[in-house]
Amino acid sequence: MTWDPPTMNTDGTPLTDLAMTYVYRQTTSEVTWHLYSAVAAPDATFTDPAPALGVNCYQVTAVNAEGRESAPSNALCFPVPAPPQNLR
Repeated sequence: MTWDPPTMNTDGTPLTDLAMTYVYRQTTSEVTWHLYSAVAAPDATFTDPAPALGVNCYQVTAVNAEGRESAPSNALCFPVPAPPQNLR
């Protein structure tokens, strides 16, 4: 998945110290969101190396150099079907 890195702080000032983006994941078997990965700025892409069967939902947050974390993005969900059985 990809995202547009933020350019403004919540107070409207320019964001000049984006350090990383946290990627949170929630699967159909989980009730809460879990920190799943950290992507160093300026990268703005993530590929899940081990998606769970079922539905995988993701949210991202921006983290500045001081460690302040933004509110989460909207969730993006992807279905991961079971592999076909008995292929010949």
